[in-house]
Amino acid sequence: MRKAGIFTIYLANYGAVLQTYALQHYIRKNVADIDVTVVDFYSHKPYNIFKKASNNPLKNILKQCLKLFHLHSLLKRNIREKDFIRKEFSLSRRFSSINDFMNNIPDYDFYLTGSDQVFNFNSPYRSLFYQQFPISHGIRAAYAPSFGISNFSREFGESIAPDISKFDFLSCRENDGAKFLTKITGKHVPCVVDPTLLLSKDEWESIMIPPSQEYNYLLIYDLNGGQRLVNLAIPIAQKLNLKIWCITQHTYPRYKGVNKLIFDAGPREFVGLFAKAQYVITDSFHGTCFSIIFNKPFNTFVALPKASARITSLLVLCNLESRIIGEEDLADSDQLDASCEPNTYFPSLDELSSYSKKYLKGIFNN
Repeated sequence: MRKAGIFTIYLANYGAVLQTYALQHYIRKNVADIDVTVVDFYSHKPYNIFKKASNNPLKNILKQCLKLFHLHSLLKRNIREKDFIRKEFSLSRRFSSINDFMNNIPDYDFYLTGSDQVFNFNSPYRSLFYQQFPISHGIRAAYAPSFGISNFSREFGESIAPDISKFDFLSCRENDGAKFLTKITGKHVPCVVDPTLLLSKDEWESIMIPPSQEYNYLLIYDLNGGQRLVNLAIPIAQKLNLKIWCITQHTYPRYKGVNKLIFDAGPREFVGLFAKAQYVITDSFHGTCFSIIFNKPFNTFVALPKASARITSLLVLCNLESRIIGEEDLADSDQLDASCEPNTYFPSLDELSSYSKKYLKGIFNN
């Protein structure tokens, strides 16, 4: 049996865990004669509850103390994440450090750099994601990597070109990144979908845990938008007679207008909350993905414009640009597209998903 190792960001946030699950699951289900493992090299632990929250020492102490009120729920979230990884992932043997990996490079037939922001040049794991290590044989490939930026300098291209040229198969998750890689390699680099979009709605429902009781709620998934997301949600929730639920890891500041804060959702609960929501407002790329997967009416707020290319690229592909909310739209939010009808037919996304599946299978059929 042939062996494949996936190098990716696989814990500490919902998108990372679920894209890793999706990529491994899709390969297992659709490629014959392949043993695929996630390379277990991360020194990170599940979500760091007490990570630094402010450069001001007094504010940092205050914010850390506020977390104590939700400590049980935050610990439960981490327990659920670890349980999901233990049950759903096939991990390689544990590499205690990058040096440990470099001194004991595993023997694979396929070395696959996975999705998410693995091509972020500031990553401490850059040497693994860019596969800066020798191999005796095998295919080097990258499926749906992202840079996390949309502006690329000539110097940056020159710095990564030697490593990029080693890949036998190279793709990118965003159009801007794909064009950039095409330019520096002189070869066509295709844009492919995030792994979460490789799986069907039914496949995601098969691993989810829905809310324990049936409620009609508008779901907020907040990374950086904070109260701005809540302010956008309130008039929509009032119009549709919905409660407001919010998945967050921020215990501060207080979300004014939210009926339920959710700190303890694991990956299964996260998927279940999207599946059962009546409406979604988020500033997350993967929150946007799951809104599309479950055909939910939604709006996506661009909280960090410099990192918005991945969201914009996806929504343009789906002809859903009207669902994007920029900072300039907040003052006139009543004019936004907040219709209740989901869009269930995305011919461009379906076409790209079909191409992406064919491309991924082609790596292993080489």
